[in-house]
Amino acid sequence: MRSIEDCRQEIDTINAKLLELFKQRLDVAREIAKIKKEKNLAVLDQTREDLIAKAIHQKALELGLDPTIMEKIIHLFISYTREIMAQEKKL
Repeated sequence: MRSIEDCRQEIDTINAKLLELFKQRLDVAREIAKIKKEKNLAVLDQTREDLIAKAIHQKALELGLDPTIMEKIIHLFISYTREIMAQEKKL
């Protein structure tokens, strides 16, 4: 059996990877914001956000995770991303 310190170190590593992935997601969102600005499109795309939520819900079920909690997490990501995109669109 591993020690609690080993488990915590693994969690720290996973957390760092999650942050790196979130940063990548924001970088892509910034690119999308530039495209939306060029094409004069709205930041909010409710259809796309609904599709993301549905996909997250399904994937959570497949992985044995609570889909409601996972949807709340992705909505936090989306909300933050939308803020970033709105800032980028103003530039």
